[in-house]
Amino acid sequence: MNGPVVGRNGGLPSLPVGLEWPRSEYGPLPFVVSYDCAALPQVEGLPIPPTGTMLFFLHHEDDYESDAKDQQHAQAIYVPLGAETVEAAEPEHAESMFSDWERNFVRPQRELYAWVRADLPEWLSRDEADLSAFQRELVQDLPHRQDLCALAQELWPAGEDCDCQLGGYSMHISELSTPHLYETPEVAMAREKVEVSTGESAKDHLLEQETHRVMGEWLPLAQFQIDEVYIGRFLIRPDDLAVGRLEGVITCTEFTE
Repeated sequence: MNGPVVGRNGGLPSLPVGLEWPRSEYGPLPFVVSYDCAALPQVEGLPIPPTGTMLFFLHHEDDYESDAKDQQHAQAIYVPLGAETVEAAEPEHAESMFSDWERNFVRPQRELYAWVRADLPEWLSRDEADLSAFQRELVQDLPHRQDLCALAQELWPAGEDCDCQLGGYSMHISELSTPHLYETPEVAMAREKVEVSTGESAKDHLLEQETHRVMGEWLPLAQFQIDEVYIGRFLIRPDDLAVGRLEGVITCTEFTE
């Protein structure tokens, strides 16, 4: 793909001088990707800092096996422009006969290029009979929504598959009506509030409504395809992202098979 390099997947990260490699209680976190904020396309609604670098670390297997409240298996770091950095040395880590990730703790480095595409919820183009009651409420003022979806696809075709995505729509939402150990943070936050404030009556509708509200508060900053069967997701509040305050990200890893 042509165009400027906007980031790098794999390899060794350049960390601010004096900052240790991020780790959980089980050991160092694998480095996934870095992004040059200045090289990224500017997209309305995704207030990425205009300069600096974003670094993402994630142990996807440990994160997948943890619930939404256990946030030690991932970390995002913002490195301001002008900060003194040094390429980190590979940290000591456990070898595992079961994990390709741990056997290849430092992945081969690949340059990343960016393009902008429309990323709409899959359900938006469904027939009305296939929508939930809450979804029908959302689209009642969009009689031509299917035509709009087709136009968006024409203007911003999907193009090549990508394994790293910034922004867009949080596509991998667990089944709302069934509590699940690995449900996404949006659903977990919504479920906690709904279960506290309501009884069983109309709970599913309220849960879907609350999840939609939470998704408006938390942007899917980064979503990664990892080892072909995992998706790691980093969520952040827009105000925190705009100033490079990445300490408040919340993460979730999902298994796709």
